[in-house]
Amino acid sequence: MVADGQPRSPAELWQFVVAPSDRDRRTTLDALVQSPEHAPLYFLLAREWSARFGASPATLRLLSVVLSLLTLPMLAWLCWEWLYSSLAGGIAAALLAISPLFISYAQEARPYSLWLFLLVLSGGLLMRAWRRGNNGLWIGYGIALTLTLYTSLLSLPIVISCKMNRSLK
Repeated sequence: MVADGQPRSPAELWQFVVAPSDRDRRTTLDALVQSPEHAPLYFLLAREWSARFGASPATLRLLSVVLSLLTLPMLAWLCWEWLYSSLAGGIAAALLAISPLFISYAQEARPYSLWLFLLVLSGGLLMRAWRRGNNGLWIGYGIALTLTLYTSLLSLPIVISCKMNRSLK
């Protein structure tokens, strides 16, 4: 128990952050089912990431760094799809890259980076699907939007607003 009033070392606290290597994927799934307030996608991805690359604090944070770095060109692509302007895309990506909030969340072993990546991806797919009307793009958009729901429950208002926007047009 962590909240017993006793001082703890960082090494002792770390045992509550990282899944022990002797636990299998089923244990991870059971823990996610017992904590329904946490959407499971990031934690499943982090579990696989740590199994492949190690479970040190730096390695777990690297997943968020990689996702954040992938978000920058994805944002430029979204701006291109929306505004047909590579200049706007470059400016948007540059502004995001120097945002203190973005930099802070990019260094945390939390689902924020994955959520932003998937939101930007789904936005780009939505813009392209509206323009081209391709069924494959609509399927990709649906998958990306579903993955955002599995990353953060705060995606629900976004899903509802996208549906409302589409039905108003």
